[in-house]
Amino acid sequence: MPFKLRESSDNYYELVVSEPLDREKVPEYDITFTVTDRGSPPLSDNETMTLELLDVNDNIPQFPQSFYTIRVMENNAPGALLSSLTAFDPDLHENQYLVYFIIEKEIANTSMSMLFSINPENGNLYALKTFDYEIEKEFLFHIEARDSGSPPLSSNVTIHIIIVDQNDNAPVIVSPWRAHGSVVEEKIPRSTDKGSLVAKVIALDTDSVHNSRITYQFLQVTDANLFSLDQYNGEIRTMRMFSSRD
Repeated sequence: MPFKLRESSDNYYELVVSEPLDREKVPEYDITFTVTDRGSPPLSDNETMTLELLDVNDNIPQFPQSFYTIRVMENNAPGALLSSLTAFDPDLHENQYLVYFIIEKEIANTSMSMLFSINPENGNLYALKTFDYEIEKEFLFHIEARDSGSPPLSSNVTIHIIIVDQNDNAPVIVSPWRAHGSVVEEKIPRSTDKGSLVAKVIALDTDSVHNSRITYQFLQVTDANLFSLDQYNGEIRTMRMFSSRD
């Protein structure tokens, strides 16, 4: 027990602390005093005192982890709940009452508070806008948890928001170029050999790597035995020599 009796004067003693006290480890002590005379036989009496420790703001708020990665699907609804970030403070009363803040940071002249919000009482993190993977792919910022003690203590955690791509962009044919609604014409000699390259179709997709993988196929062809289309590189080649009937 971290206490001892110290004689202060004749027949008077005082209870003093012999080692540091920590309310978070032991909040109270029941201390029993025994007094015994020197008669024969000796007589004694007991008195028990409960000592309750008062709290001081000596513990900083603690998050379960120092770094959070949160994946957000693009085209999310504004106001969508992204995550709940909760810290713990073992102190009491106002010393354990936590308030959450986003530590301000600007990205491309836009502050984090314009993109995200956090409920100051429970740490719920929300998106304030709809994100587009093709425009913004990730965000990195900090959230602070601060207690209400005097002086207040705080800690912060790093948040990494990753915007996840959806397949929301159709491939666009960029070669051969054609005006909208027009038909591309390719002229080749009748004497063209089998396997000759007639044209190469190139399309682009602005989605992520997985969603931007493009394959090519004919939608309509008058003679299935005349031309071939490589599904991966878009090359159109002849499958045979032309005849007088072509």
